[in-house]
Amino acid sequence: MKSWKKQISGCFGDVDYKFATHPGDRKRATKMLGSAISQGVSYKDYCMEIKDWLKKQLRNSNPQTAKDLLKSEMKKVRKLPTYFDND
Repeated sequence: MKSWKKQISGCFGDVDYKFATHPGDRKRATKMLGSAISQGVSYKDYCMEIKDWLKKQLRNSNPQTAKDLLKSEMKKVRKLPTYFDND
């Protein structure tokens, strides 16, 4: 089984870094969540890993734009894993 971390990039738009906006991205995000759950990942680790990945993608962006995008997209990320236990 493919590590859920390797699936993160497929859940975001290639240019705009929007999370699960397009149907293909949503499908991959759902698959990534399933992989994370089956691999025993905690909700906290799930969110942290995705946030770190997105920060790396935005490192050369305007700081305010990056901050705003990170905040809005992490809200979407946090809505997806309703099956996790809060650790």
